[in-house]
Amino acid sequence: MNNRMRILLSCLAVMLLCCVAAVAAPPDNDDHATDRPADAPPRHHGGRERPSDESGHADRRDRAPGRGRTLTDEQEAELLEFLHEHMASRYEAIVGMSEENPERYARVMPRMWRWYQQWKDMSPEAQEASIVEHDRRIETFMILRRWRDAESPEEKEQLKAELQEALERHFDAEQALREVQLAELEQRLEQVRQEVQQRADDRDTIVAEHMQRILQYRPRAHNDEAPDSDKPADPPSPPETDGQADD
Repeated sequence: MNNRMRILLSCLAVMLLCCVAAVAAPPDNDDHATDRPADAPPRHHGGRERPSDESGHADRRDRAPGRGRTLTDEQEAELLEFLHEHMASRYEAIVGMSEENPERYARVMPRMWRWYQQWKDMSPEAQEASIVEHDRRIETFMILRRWRDAESPEEKEQLKAELQEALERHFDAEQALREVQLAELEQRLEQVRQEVQQRADDRDTIVAEHMQRILQYRPRAHNDEAPDSDKPADPPSPPETDGQADD
């Protein structure tokens, strides 16, 4: 097994362990603001409360990439087209927000764009699960906002029950997404195992081919030496070996 294959196999194993740990452990970061009890005291960051936004995430502009950047017209059009096609209710909310609260719209769209870029790199199955998870997270956030704005104890109690159900739906959706990602990691890890085993089975052939390439290799002439026109051209240089210098 060469160094490159060892590194790839090790990285996949670490990713698999991290995914398993994420599935087993409840989320404990600020991205899941709705995972905290509704009546819990607000978190503080640098002496101030870190508010949540309409994407369901805590405001992390001090650390999020692209802080202060706005989308280009092309990016905005692409994102709106995606929302219209795949997330109709979210599209309507975003369009209404652009008219009623342009400042909020300007904050939410870059965050939605970053989520969308991650979504594009997913498999079709993971994309579908990610959309469901996102919708459930938004649903939880909206109920939480209604609970905060409610004035009567009866309304708060009713919304608290709705919030409980929404949190359960969000957990199930989030769990489904992680299970899809875990299955994909396991599939990739199995593929690497098969590749490593196939290489071990082909050991003699690989060594023989490597030997042939090394014996046929001739170093190129120095720049200050006149090339010999009668001498045939050198064959292509062999690929670099695993940490071994050419003899």
